[in-house]
Formats: sequence, C-alpha cells, structure tokens
Amino acid sequence: MELIRFRESRRAVAAFGSEGFELSRLIEARGATQVNVVELAPGGCIGRHPAAATQLLGVISGSAVVSGGDGAEHEIGPGDAVLWRCDEEHATRTREGLVGVIVETDEVVPASST
Repeated sequence: MELIRFRESRRAVAAFGSEGFELSRLIEARGATQVNVVELAPGGCIGRHPAAATQLLGVISGSAVVSGGDGAEHEIGPGDAVLWRCDEEHATRTREGLVGVIVETDEVVPASST
C-alpha cells in the first residue's frame, strides 16, 4: 500500500480567466493519463478553453453549471459526470462550490451516458 497526500500538491489555477480554482495531482499514469482533484470555491469558475485531452469531470460534492462546444449550459451535482472530447471548448462555474475528480486521457469510454 502507498499513501498519497494529494492535497500537498494543490495549486491555484488562473489560466483562461479562472477564479477560485485549485487543482491537486492525484496520479499521473504512463502516457497521457492524469487524475486530478479539482476544488472550486463558491462563485468560482474554470474559464472557457479547449480540452487538451479527453476530460471527464466527476462531481463528488457541490454543484456546477458546465458547457461544451455548443455553449448549452447544464447543471451537474454529486454523482454526475461530464465528458469533453479533445479540443472541445468548455467551461465550468459554480455558485456554492464544487469538489470533483478530473480524468484526462487520450480517450475514455464512459460506463453509461445520459
């Protein structure tokens, strides 16, 4: 067993006009796969930007409004996830705050989709 203290790697991210956004690297696998813990403060946002890889955001607590390439907004909460494909423009904002997990990889296939 190996204990991982991912909060020690937490860093603020201000790129793309993001506010109240902190990211902690949980794991980086061989190839392009990364798993990060994301924390958005109340009123925080991840500014609109193209996905550098296929990204899956799973919500652990809190809620957010997310949008993809078409700009349509959708509210997500605990137990929800959103998948953005590589190069897809997307944004996330929250009123109450959010804790989630972001998986970035070359390609993912969700277990189920809505």
